[in-house]
Amino acid sequence: MDKFPPLDRWFDITCVTINPDIVRYDLILKSGISPAEYQALIDELCMVIARLRLGNDYPQWLTYWKNSTPIPPELKLRYQNTFWKGFVSTRATKRGAAPVYDPTALQGHIGELFLYIIQTQLNRLRISSCPEKPKPYSKSEGIDSLEIAGDMGDPASLHYTVWECKATTDVAYLSNYESKIYSQHLYETPKSFADTVDNLDHRLKDHPVLGPFIDGMIDDFYMNPPTLKKRFGGCVLLSPNNALHQNAFSGFRDKFIGILADLPECRQARLCYVGDLEDVVEKVRIGIWTKLHP
Repeated sequence: MDKFPPLDRWFDITCVTINPDIVRYDLILKSGISPAEYQALIDELCMVIARLRLGNDYPQWLTYWKNSTPIPPELKLRYQNTFWKGFVSTRATKRGAAPVYDPTALQGHIGELFLYIIQTQLNRLRISSCPEKPKPYSKSEGIDSLEIAGDMGDPASLHYTVWECKATTDVAYLSNYESKIYSQHLYETPKSFADTVDNLDHRLKDHPVLGPFIDGMIDDFYMNPPTLKKRFGGCVLLSPNNALHQNAFSGFRDKFIGILADLPECRQARLCYVGDLEDVVEKVRIGIWTKLHP
């Protein structure tokens, strides 16, 4: 994620202060963006998805992706299986059964990808998250991101944010997606929180600062009254960029009275307007899959 270019190359980024009860950032695709710059955004999305999925195989894939050299059959199959779930099918690999196509899975994956990129670039106090990268299949169960942030030199400043992300082309019903995020936090987050913290603990339990903080996270989550360490976030990726919703997430505070502290930072919102989301998703799918098509 740290290799993704600065988002302000393509987006105007604004801290929206219309609602003092939340901290909200809007990212709006710049007007008049050139076709070349738009394609550069698509290419960067393709490359970051490939880096995250392929790991050590990424440099070799990139060589084939950037030129017209045919990919050897065995290597092509390996790449196909890496991208299969979420790009083409709900199934884990290309082998065996016929594909079950899910057209919204990649849309959700790109939404979660934007959440991670936004937070990596906008939150300078961000330390770690679980999962460490977006889920390959966006409809998998579990928290989209549990983020730890703060000043490592000041353990009292450490806090955690549970993020839920949605991606939609149906801008007329943005409030429905806000409600879905609220419901996720109210009813699903408590079910998944302990398992997600356990995954963090396995990775960071020996860290002298983060280990003790993670040890106390589950108790803190259920603290009454809630502490300032506990925070919820909602991110929506949507289009078009001229359908701004000034009152988005205006019900955040009322939905979580007694669950979150009153500090505005305990309720985080991100709206990312990418222009034509359907076009972005399809161009990313084509950008990666065309070279892998039989």
